[in-house]
Amino acid sequence: MVRISTFALSLLAASALVEPASAAGPPIAYAKEVGSGFSIFVTNPNGTGTLKLYSGPSKNSLVLDMNPALSGGFNELAVVASRATGFKIIRYSDAGVVQPIQNFDDGCYVDSLDYHPTNGSLLVVRRCNNPQLVELRIWSGGSYGAPIASTDGMNNSYRSARWLGDGSGFLVRYGEVGVGTVIQRRNMSNPSTPSPVWSSTDLGAALNLDTARCAGALDSSCMKFLYGDGADRVHEVRYSDFGMESDTVVIANGWGGRYSPDNSRILHRVRVKNGFTLNVTNPQQETAAKAVYNDADWRP
Repeated sequence: MVRISTFALSLLAASALVEPASAAGPPIAYAKEVGSGFSIFVTNPNGTGTLKLYSGPSKNSLVLDMNPALSGGFNELAVVASRATGFKIIRYSDAGVVQPIQNFDDGCYVDSLDYHPTNGSLLVVRRCNNPQLVELRIWSGGSYGAPIASTDGMNNSYRSARWLGDGSGFLVRYGEVGVGTVIQRRNMSNPSTPSPVWSSTDLGAALNLDTARCAGALDSSCMKFLYGDGADRVHEVRYSDFGMESDTVVIANGWGGRYSPDNSRILHRVRVKNGFTLNVTNPQQETAAKAVYNDADWRP
């Protein structure tokens, strides 16, 4: 059983008094450039209650994902440094007290990782040099399962993957030279058989993939995803069991869209001179002031 120190509990109580509307702790995590590297902070959508959790290695950008389910009573996020292999797990209290950081490093780079909605496993796009391969795997309980899909990464490759809202499968961005980019839907009942839900002849299309959250079974309300087009626009794609139904620009000036827990708001970066601001929509609200941001996520 995980025990929290008396000091940590006192900090938690103090935090609850300062932020009564945020009993579960600040729900947004982001990576911000500080000095020669990036650090991870958590904050509320309006920018209050900001806490610093972690400072990454120098000259590395950071990719992060927040665990929807509490782990042993703590919040949890997974972090990847751009120039390092493997990934780290950071657990912290609502008051920002960080537990010993766990490092999982098998010598391969991680290009994408996403927590399952309920069971704490990670869907990982993993890139290794010896032998050369890019593969999809599920990490759970300290180790990887067998590859779901793999390639040598020469003429085709996987870039990012996100669980479907109910965890029944996932979407993955697949690119192939001479063909372009396809967003594939794969069900865990038969993950080796992909179904396309979106495609483009542009090999660099569909950046920053994010899937909608579900309260229960996958239905039309959460059969949608966000992507960036590389031209400061965030698109929302709606799809069905038969493929794509619509592709709509939902943010005309934004990067890196992430759905809120109920899908009503979108966390995104807005380009300004010499940097970005971190914002949420509906209503449009600044979450963090101008800086260089690398990644952000919103915990349910």
